[in-house]
Amino acid sequence: MNEATERRRDNLLRLVDVMRLTNLTAGDITARQIAGDFPQGVKIGPRSTRWSEQEIIAWLATKPSLCRAYVPSLRAPKGYYVNEAALVRHAPAYTGRHMSVDRLREFAVPIADMMHGGTGLYFLWRGDSVVYVGQTRAGFLRIATHMSNTGMAFDAVGFLRCPSSELDAAERAYIDRLLPEYNRDPITMKAKRALSSKAKR
Repeated sequence: MNEATERRRDNLLRLVDVMRLTNLTAGDITARQIAGDFPQGVKIGPRSTRWSEQEIIAWLATKPSLCRAYVPSLRAPKGYYVNEAALVRHAPAYTGRHMSVDRLREFAVPIADMMHGGTGLYFLWRGDSVVYVGQTRAGFLRIATHMSNTGMAFDAVGFLRCPSSELDAAERAYIDRLLPEYNRDPITMKAKRALSSKAKR
């Protein structure tokens, strides 16, 4: 695949998306860029800069300290995101009556269940169809970038844990089996064309 094709497939992220992915502040990002320890942004206007999603993900993979192992804490450790969906799903409705501390404690979600981390495959669903299969070495951090991509319509996300050494083969196997709508690499597109041609016969 040539560089021009690869760049067309690469998402360009806004600063706010980069901050969410890396859990760094704008000041941290600027300081790291000056020090040469962060991917350089691409100017797309006088006051607008975008960052390559692939470069950010690759950079994160070299920074294990930003995705360190879980340490119990009242707040999410730096480098992690809180899974708000898990918190909301577990929460009771307010009825106008105040619950005791013991009762409130029953609805607390363990921090370990709310951390985004680990390697694996993820599946973006729309209704009953998988529309995209991808791999991640940064847990749900990678999946979060799709939330801001208005060109991809999906309503559910699935995750399958998988060791790094098997990610490429597992991802390829699932893509070949499912031929998702938004997977558009050359191998998948060739398989889709062959399937379409076969269906027309």
